[in-house]
Amino acid sequence: MPNINGTTGNDSIDVSNDSGTLNGAPQGSPINDIRARGGNDVVTVSNRMS
Repeated sequence: MPNINGTTGNDSIDVSNDSGTLNGAPQGSPINDIRARGGNDVVTVSNRMS
């Protein structure tokens, strides 16, 4: 289970269902932990049910 670690201060982190991206780059699945440090991070977590 990968972790997402945002460290640049202006990170965009998105987790939808079990998959995550950091600044648009896939981080794997399922996401275990999210860390956003400093600056203007944007973290979006969504669970899309069909």
